[in-house]
This record gives sequence, structure tokens and C-alpha cells, in this order.
Amino acid sequence: MERLRRGEIPPQPPAPPGSTRDESDLLAIGRFRRGGEVHHWMYDRLSLGRLLGAAGFAGVCVCAAHESAIPDFARHHLDVTLDGRVRKPDSLFMEGVRPLAGQP
Repeated sequence: MERLRRGEIPPQPPAPPGSTRDESDLLAIGRFRRGGEVHHWMYDRLSLGRLLGAAGFAGVCVCAAHESAIPDFARHHLDVTLDGRVRKPDSLFMEGVRPLAGQP
């Protein structure tokens, strides 16, 4: 957990001795990485909520893609298409407020 807070990314595991990656494996990996978002971490609402709280955010909560405490947030269509569909419905959306310096 502490490594997550510090932003350290674990190194790739070494290939077994004497082995090499097949070119088709490398091509498949390249296609995957060019096909969209490549994530280093995956969170559920519990673990992400705890990390946000530990980082100093208050009022951490799960929300829908079009919801936020930010006024008129939905009009920006950040994670929602113009017709109201969520771009990635399996995504986790959470929000918290970072208190100003000197406030509890």
C-alpha cells in the first residue's frame, strides 16, 4: 500500500532464463497498448476510497459519471456522450475534496 502512495511502479518480471518472446506475442502486446488506455493499477471503491482519504481528501464518495459537486459538471460531457450514455460503463467514478492548506 505504501508503494502505491509513493507512486512507485513495480518493475516488469524478468523473462525466464533462456527464453525469448515470440514475435506474435510482441505484436499482440503492441496492438493492445496502442488500442486504448493502458493501466498500471486497478482499484475498487473500497481501496481507492481509502487511498484518497489517506492522501487528505475529505467527503470521498462514489458517484455516477455525470455527477459531481462541481457546478454544471454534466455540461462538460467528460465521461458521458452528448446523448447521455456513459463512455465506459464499467468505470469507477469517485470524488473527494482536498481541504485548503491549514484547514482540517
